[in-house]
Parts: sequence; structure tokens; C-alpha cells
Amino acid sequence: MIVFNRVCKNGLKNLSFNINRGEFVYIYDASERVLEVLRDLMSGKEKPESGVIRWLNCYNFNPELLKGDIGVVFKDNILLPDRTLAENLQFILEIKGLNRAHFNLRLIRVLNIVGLEGYQNFRPGELLGHQLVRANIAQALLNYPSILILEDPSSRLDEVNSQAIIHLLKKINRLSLTVILLSSDKRLVLGDDIRVIRLEKGRRNEKKKGFYA
Repeated sequence: MIVFNRVCKNGLKNLSFNINRGEFVYIYDASERVLEVLRDLMSGKEKPESGVIRWLNCYNFNPELLKGDIGVVFKDNILLPDRTLAENLQFILEIKGLNRAHFNLRLIRVLNIVGLEGYQNFRPGELLGHQLVRANIAQALLNYPSILILEDPSSRLDEVNSQAIIHLLKKINRLSLTVILLSSDKRLVLGDDIRVIRLEKGRRNEKKKGFYA
């Protein structure tokens, strides 16, 4: 589904890995900058300096992928503070050029998935930290993508709420979404159903499936 073949870019050195459809993959690096580069490469915002990236059997990134098959959750909140959650999601739907028909049904579905049912009239400033993360996950799910890429979503949460986000992502993964979690959070208890790719100084050092990152 996503293949990196000897990719080099801003600190990444000959990085190679393959992420298959339906997997939940945790990619760890202590550097926030490396995670940001990975996010931009995976979402097609940036191109590698060398090497090849392949998405969905395509060698050249198609911007329509980001609109349809790839959902991105950024580390920083992207919701507008002066709009309710429903208004924010409707605005994002328009930005992505998606059909507004049946928006209310789509809104209810994604809020139910992320555990924010009943919060559609709340503004971002009225949400707790973990709820804000869930709201940003909701915006990435609006177009029902097949790939969900998350950039360090638990970095500002306590241990309990960080683990709750992991449980949520496992739930999303069971909906047949490929989940790619880019993280610098060592506290996470992952379980043996998540594949871990550990990066050290921009190079891959993969561990076997296990309980801790």
C-alpha cells in the first residue's frame, strides 16, 4: 500500500519499508523533525531527494489520493477556534471538495467513531486535550480514507489518555483502514497486533511485534 525504497530526505537515510493494506504500523523516532518529514513524504506534500515512494501501486503521487484515500492528522490542532466542531468539519469537507450531501449523517458517523457523539456544537477551546485529538482524527476520517497517517497525536497527553487514543486507533484499524502512527512517545503500550518500525538517526531498526514501543 505504501512502499519506501531507499528514500533519503532531510535526515532520512536510505529508508526502506513496506506497509500493507489493513496494517497498523507504529513508526518511532525521537526527532519531531524526522516525523514531520515522514508525514510530508507519506502524504505527498514533499518528494524524496533520492529513492522511490509508491502509494497504492502508483509510482507517482496523485493529489487526488490525499483528497480520497489518505487522511492526515497533524500534531498541531487545525480546527478554527471560532467555529463549532460541526462547522469546522463542514468547512474541511468543502476544502477537500467533497460532496456536502448527507453531511449530517457523515458527521454523526465520524463523531461516533472517535467517541465525540453529542459534541458537534462545542468549539475547540471547550474540548479537553484528548477530545481535541479525537476531533482532529474526525476531520481526517471525513472522506472515509483507506490510509490514516497520524503525526505524534499523544505527545501532549497524559499516559491514560495516550493509551485511550491507541485503543481508538485500533478500533479504526478494525474498520479496514491502514493506520500509520508516527510517534516520539515511548510510553505507549501497543500490544502484539501493531508492527513497530524504529528509526535511529534516520535509519531503520525494526523490532518484532511486542508490547512496548
